[in-house]
Formats: sequence, structure tokens, C-alpha cells
Amino acid sequence: MLGSLALCLTARYTGQRQARRRCSRCAVAEAVAEKVETVSGEVKGAVKLKEGRQRLIEDGTPLIFDGAVEAVLGTPLVGDLVEVIDANESVLAWGFFHPSSLYAVRVLARESSWKESSDPTVYELLSRRLELAKDTRRLLGLPKPGEDEVYRLVNSEGDMLSGLNVDVYGNVALVRAGALWIEKHRADVEKALQRVLAEVPDLEIVWQRNLGPLKKDGVEVEDDGTKENSAEFQVTESGLRFFVSPGRGQKYFPQRENRKMIRELVRHQEKPPRVLDLCCYHGGFAISAAAGGAAEVVAVDSSKSAVEVAQRNVELNLLSEKVRVTTSDMAGFVHEEQKNQKEYDIVIFDPPNLAGIRDGPAFKKSSRKVQALNQEVMKLVAKGGLLLTCTGSQVMTNARVEDSFIKTMGLAAKAAGRELTLLRQTQASADCTLLPAFSEAGFLTALLLRVD
Repeated sequence: MLGSLALCLTARYTGQRQARRRCSRCAVAEAVAEKVETVSGEVKGAVKLKEGRQRLIEDGTPLIFDGAVEAVLGTPLVGDLVEVIDANESVLAWGFFHPSSLYAVRVLARESSWKESSDPTVYELLSRRLELAKDTRRLLGLPKPGEDEVYRLVNSEGDMLSGLNVDVYGNVALVRAGALWIEKHRADVEKALQRVLAEVPDLEIVWQRNLGPLKKDGVEVEDDGTKENSAEFQVTESGLRFFVSPGRGQKYFPQRENRKMIRELVRHQEKPPRVLDLCCYHGGFAISAAAGGAAEVVAVDSSKSAVEVAQRNVELNLLSEKVRVTTSDMAGFVHEEQKNQKEYDIVIFDPPNLAGIRDGPAFKKSSRKVQALNQEVMKLVAKGGLLLTCTGSQVMTNARVEDSFIKTMGLAAKAAGRELTLLRQTQASADCTLLPAFSEAGFLTALLLRVD
């Protein structure tokens, strides 16, 4: 952390920005004491990079780690807007100061790409970033009124807004705050969102906190906003209707394109297939398969509340005759189906994150669990059938080749006595943007496999 650097600050600013010499431990202490106070959105200081580290900005990184920092100039507090400067004190970028985090600065804009004022405010920078994010989604054809009303407007580092996710559900914009700067500059975030989404009638901004990352930034907040933002309403995805309650943390957008793929695959089979949707959550894949013309769809989840919503979604789309939704432990259901010699032409397996720890032994253990589950699931796929299996693990998605999801599936097939052919490997939907300089933010891998 910056506090461990024990670096003294050098003077850079005069007048209102005049620096006091102090060590960065003092900066952290003062910042935490005032961390969520509403502040003006002006530059409060500068973070000076070590010699040669300016290439991080040149490469497009959205995060500056503390090891790249030579000194802090001025008196910035946690979450304040700062300049990022090189060894010659030339401005390279602007970002938010987080001295108590592994990320010393969350970069918001590079000087080389900023054509407006030389002394930008938080609101100006946020507005520009949100405009770019909106334009990117427009290129993807999002939103499509009456067709696709659910999409991700901001994907944290993928849109150079580290810690901030904004998901749009019709006329509701759900903000997920995962960094202290977002809480500190909430007024500017909401104002910029209202400007960028001005064409949305009766726009409602719902605020939710991601408590884990916030606590790492030193924010002791217990209320994540779920209870106050639990209203349910209907939205459209790919022309299908779904009940959503985004304030409760529901997510539809990451698998949107994979659900479309399943719908098209079902439509192109010679005869209507039998489909199994394991860990169905609210029934997105199951309903897509039924809408594509499946002969029969079985949707399974261990959560009674998820199954209840899934059943309502099935009824909402008038697909009750094709889709059977059931509550069951996944492993127990698979065992019973094997016992009864049941097989399906298409199986979708989209479990919760089973590999969330980077630690070597823990990751190996979770990988073995992923392998064991898929080993049993693929036994339910008819010979020559299709399996769409997914991992929502950022760790596994970005693992080395020898530890990758596809390698794990190869081991599962060997143990199950099956042969796999990889037909397609996909990630989260295109609105879950990634930067080439920070591709490790990818969190979803989906494999479409032929099983023999």
C-alpha cells in the first residue's frame, strides 16, 4: 500500500493547492476519516510515477498499482480526483486516489485522449466516459425497444470507470458501487447518468453497494441497498418477457448472446430436441430453448425462490406446456436421471461460481469440483448431442492454458468415457466490455461442445 512506501511528498501546487510535506501514512489516516464526505469535483493533487512507469498509461491500463508510485503531491484524500504525472511532472492522466487500496489510482482518462479543458472536473470526466460507453452500446444495437431492454451500460474497467457497473433494465438504471470514489462522488455520478440517459422516460436510478470491494477501500457499510430497491417489474430480452428485481442483484445480460445461440440451435435441429437446463436460475436458457421450438424442456434449480420466478417467467411467455420447472439439488437430480437412463439432446449447465480463489491449492480443489460435476452432467447428453457448459469464475476464465476450463472439460470427458468436440467458445455478452490492457477482468467462459 502507499502507506508502506513511507515516501514524503514534494511541493507542486501553490495557492489553494499548495502542498504540505507529510508521509503517505498521514494521507491514508486523514482520507479514511473523511472518506465519504461530499466534495467538489476538482483536482486535489497529483500522483507521480516512477521513472519508466509512464508506459502503464501509454498502454491503456485502467489501474495504477502502488508499486509504480514515486510520490504523492498535494493533500488528496481517498476518492479525490488527482493528476497522474511522469518523472518530469508532465500530466499523463486523471484518476481517483485510493491510497489504502492495492490500486493507488483508478484511471479515468488519459491526457492524450482528452480534448476538453486542461483542468477537468469529476462531472466533466464522468459525462465523457458515460457518453463513450453509451455510444459503444449503440454500436451493438442496444437497447432495442420492445426487443432488448436489458443491457450493461458501464462495465467497470472495461469502460475506464473502475469499480462502477451500471445495468439498465428498461427505465431503471442500477448503479453498483464497488469503490469508494463512487460513493464520494455519488451526486456527480447520478447527474452524469441523468444527462446521458435523458431520452429514457421516467428514468429511475437505483443505487446498490458492493460491500466486499468497498470494505477493502476502508468503507464500513452494512447496508447494500437491496431492501430499499427490491421492486419487481417486467423487461424484454430477445423478444421474451421476464420478471426482474434488479435491486436484489439479478443479472440477465451476461448470457444474453448465449441464450440467443441456444434458441437458434434448437430451431435448426432436424427434429425438436429435448433440452435440460441445469442451474436454471430464473429460466432464461429454458425459455429461450422452448421459444426456439424444443419438444420438451426441463429446468432445474436448487433455489426455491429462483424456481418460483422461473415458473412465473414460463407462464408469462405462455410456454407452460413445453417447460417443466423443478426444485432439486443439482447433483441429486443428475444422479436420478442417470439411474433412470434419461438423456437429452441439448444440456445447458450454468452453475454458480465454483472457482473464485486464486490460491494454488484452493484453485486446484475447485477445478476438481468443476471437473467432477461436468463429468456427471455430460453423461446425460445423448450421443452426438450438445452441451453448453459455463464458468462464471474470473480466475478460471483467466487461468493458464494447463488450468483452463477447456482442459478441465477434457479431463471430465476422459473420466466419463465420452469424446468432446469444441464447437464454440464464448464470453459474456458484448456489452460486458474489456480493455486489451486489462483483459483479466473477463469473468465468463461458455463452451459449446458436441458430446459423443
